[in-house]
Amino acid sequence: MKIPAKVVMKVVSVSGTCEVGHQAGQEFDLSGEITLGYSKKPNTICPALFYAIYPNLRVLRFGGSFPWEKDQDMAQVACPDPLNPVVVHLKRMRE
Repeated sequence: MKIPAKVVMKVVSVSGTCEVGHQAGQEFDLSGEITLGYSKKPNTICPALFYAIYPNLRVLRFGGSFPWEKDQDMAQVACPDPLNPVVVHLKRMRE
């Protein structure tokens, strides 16, 4: 089995107020330990955002790509809150 690639999530923008407190510039190593919740503690990701990114995360970790992305090591995803969207980039880190 292929070893999963490291994927980093970077918060690109936040419109409105994120209940978890995500802010532009935050980065999370999705290959390491993270916590899902609303605590605003380090390495805590909003559950709704995580569920939105999860399918894209799996594709990137295991070598897939998205034909609509210019960079085949990247995916752009937004959280499902239409009034306070958080937009993130997922980036596969090649070794």
